[in-house]
Amino acid sequence: MGFLRKSLSFQWLPGTFLISHVNDPFFWIFGELAELGPSKVFGSNTFGSALMGIVSFLLISAVYIFFY
Repeated sequence: MGFLRKSLSFQWLPGTFLISHVNDPFFWIFGELAELGPSKVFGSNTFGSALMGIVSFLLISAVYIFFY
């Protein structure tokens, strides 16, 4: 598998961080550990997941641009 295929396969991984829902076990675990209500957990978890996904996507894109 060439570098292009590997980098493209890594591009979809940040998408798994971007999409989270209330059925996700991490949503409820995060809420219990942070001792927040569902509305606060939804905002915090959504922002954190989106930030993680966007940063991951940008890092993988930078690696592709600079090393391919």
